Amino acid sequence: MQHQPLVSVLMTAYNRGAYIGSAIESVLANTYTNFELIIVDDCSTDNTLEVANQFAEKDTRIKIYKNDTNLGDYPNRNKAASYAQGKYLKYCDSDEELYPFCLEMMVGSMEENPNGALGLSHIHDVRRLPYMVSSEEAYKWHYFKKDFFHNAPTSTIIRRAEFEKEGGFNNIRHRGDYDLWLRLSAKYAVVRVPAFLTWNFDHDGQEKSKNYLYKKALTHNISIGALKDSNCPLSNEDRQKALHLWRRGFIRQNIFGGLLKLKFKEVLYLMKECKITLAEVINAVK
Repeated sequence: MQHQPLVSVLMTAYNRGAYIGSAIESVLANTYTNFELIIVDDCSTDNTLEVANQFAEKDTRIKIYKNDTNLGDYPNRNKAASYAQGKYLKYCDSDEELYPFCLEMMVGSMEENPNGALGLSHIHDVRRLPYMVSSEEAYKWHYFKKDFFHNAPTSTIIRRAEFEKEGGFNNIRHRGDYDLWLRLSAKYAVVRVPAFLTWNFDHDGQEKSKNYLYKKALTHNISIGALKDSNCPLSNEDRQKALHLWRRGFIRQNIFGGLLKLKFKEVLYLMKECKITLAEVINAVK
């Protein structure tokens, strides 16, 4: 009889030979054991596959796949998910580690809140974690209070059925995860999960964007797009209020802030990418 894992741990890798061994060991050391570990190599040119295969030879829960061509970050995450059998998807990047209690805490949190499709790890909460918030609550929290959805994939857990219904990650460089969290939470409840369940290595080869202006503009446009989308769970009144506050806040912080620092090229770039008019800038002063 074939073992049916409750959670699929997904590990994508590209030239992570120096780190993937520790990442795999951290998954295997978890107190929760009903999982499969799916590793998808994106055409590495180092010893990533060799290291991973050494572990797979000793543990049948590990399944290794190698892409025929290099897919890139989010397409490879989707590829890994396509091999999954578990009810839940739990990403663990090949240069990150899970603490021993991570899977037990995350899977348990989702099982306690069966209507939640997305679990986000959060800190500094006034209520005992985990607990579930509705789509409307999550959006209000994000747009009217503080960032709610800026979680990296490793600090989340996703119900596979809803992940597949949404088509997984869109290939939006550096912000495909933020985009998916907004899309999922627009339709399904979100579970707030305790924090400090993962740890990541800080190294030169990490996927980082030096173009902070690009990321600022992209984050803004995704945020505005989610509010304008037909699936937005907010009332029309709250939606218009959120659009106004988010746009004005962005202009005050980035356009006014840039002008005060005499960064005129940056201001012009953001205005162009975010389609901000001079009239909007003037109105934001009021």
